[in-house]
Amino acid sequence: MGRSGRFLPDGGKAMTRVRVLVPLSAAAAKSGEHPGAGHRELVALCLATGRSRGLAVEVLTCAGAAETARRLHEAAALALPVVIDREACALGSPSVRDALAQCQAPVIEVSPADAYLRAEHRRAAPCLTGTIGGFGLDSYRLALHAVADWVTDTARADAPCFCSASVGAPCPR
Repeated sequence: MGRSGRFLPDGGKAMTRVRVLVPLSAAAAKSGEHPGAGHRELVALCLATGRSRGLAVEVLTCAGAAETARRLHEAAALALPVVIDREACALGSPSVRDALAQCQAPVIEVSPADAYLRAEHRRAAPCLTGTIGGFGLDSYRLALHAVADWVTDTARADAPCFCSASVGAPCPR
């Protein structure tokens, strides 16, 4: 595997690694963010969706802003796409926002509940590629489909660029 986040698993087919950052299962249960579903179901859903779309998904739990920022910096260094849970991963934290700004691959925020029902300061929003919310656990499935589509589109020469430098301006590459 190189900086592109692609590797050859046992089957020999190149797959793109995707990092999914979720809350600790206890935090998810307390927040009510994943009603009726446990951490195992969430992990199984993400892994199955990734396999079906040719993605090698790694589901990692985060226990606060420092851990979330560290995992985002790792993803940025490896050019990995990220799916991140907005409630559990301290997206309002300046350190997390700074880590998000380093990511060149897509970062898709998910909120299984409707995120816009809550008025919260949203420092991270400009650093995100997109937001999917209100679909329960299917929010993760939809986000992984969006990442898979992005991977497929970037293989084309005419694919849109999602680099942070191209927001509102032509891509410098």
